[in-house]
Amino acid sequence: MADLAVKHASAAKRTGRLLGYGRKTYGGSPDYTAGQKLDIDEVIENAERRLYYPEPIPPDRVSHKWSFLEVETTLETGVATAEVTAGTTGTTLKDATNTPFTTAMVGATVKFTDSENTYTIASVTSTSQVTLSSALDSDDDDVADAFTIYGYEDYELPADFGHILDRFEYQASVGYSPIENVGVARVRQKLVEYAGTLGVPKIFGIVSVAHDSDTDQIRRVKFAPKPDQVYTLSFMYKVEPVKIAKTNEEYPYGGAQFAGAFLAVLDAEAERFRFGVYGEKNGYAQQRLRAAIDNDLRQGPRIIGNLAAEARRRRSPRKERRVTVVVNGVTQ
Repeated sequence: MADLAVKHASAAKRTGRLLGYGRKTYGGSPDYTAGQKLDIDEVIENAERRLYYPEPIPPDRVSHKWSFLEVETTLETGVATAEVTAGTTGTTLKDATNTPFTTAMVGATVKFTDSENTYTIASVTSTSQVTLSSALDSDDDDVADAFTIYGYEDYELPADFGHILDRFEYQASVGYSPIENVGVARVRQKLVEYAGTLGVPKIFGIVSVAHDSDTDQIRRVKFAPKPDQVYTLSFMYKVEPVKIAKTNEEYPYGGAQFAGAFLAVLDAEAERFRFGVYGEKNGYAQQRLRAAIDNDLRQGPRIIGNLAAEARRRRSPRKERRVTVVVNGVTQ
């Protein structure tokens, strides 16, 4: 797939040529000027937006939702494997290998594998060091002693997380019912009722974390009750696309299967940027987008219902309904 997919380098070279800047190598030799790079980046970003969020193409009335932006992944309710490292003593616990600690872990439980002793995290100093509420036992402060971390309520979601598509599912071997989305307000209420008691999570809610203009906003999931061990949960979510980076190894979403549509849209956006209006390339871009959407729909049902069948129904010409009325044996 990767051989036919579009990388930033090839997209930039194509865009530079279409803008009249010649055949150069973005960041290479000969290179584009700083101003030309700004123009190229703007065109590529416009093309990405248009591909990921396509305008409705008649007879459709709403934008298409791409299957490649609906992904499945897993989340662990804690850190399953961590090891003590040098500098651990008293209430100071360090792990420089995995750097597993986050600010969300204040109040979490640390359990050592061999001794089964448990401790509570009082504060987080850094990603590799925390302060515990009580001093470590002599059995737990040796280098390479293994421990797990669990029992906190907030877990960071993927950087490209847009919104949840369904529920969190336990592994089949665990056998617990799926965790239902009830909203963060309900989760907070239940956490108060549980009063710090750990258990098997039954409900969850998504919360956005406050941020400043210099960082991307992240989202976290809250569970109730707080997990009593490290569970591996699977879930599906809608991707919030990020632009491809300026390196040779970055691919836009969709891969080789949708590379043709991306290149057609890229050409149309370059034409508009250069001449101020869409031209003949835009018509071809619309055709490639429609073909890509049809191909995506043919892949079949995804989350709820048969989207392909629904698409065919919407595109079928509506038949005129004829009503026959008979009055006293005479057809009207």
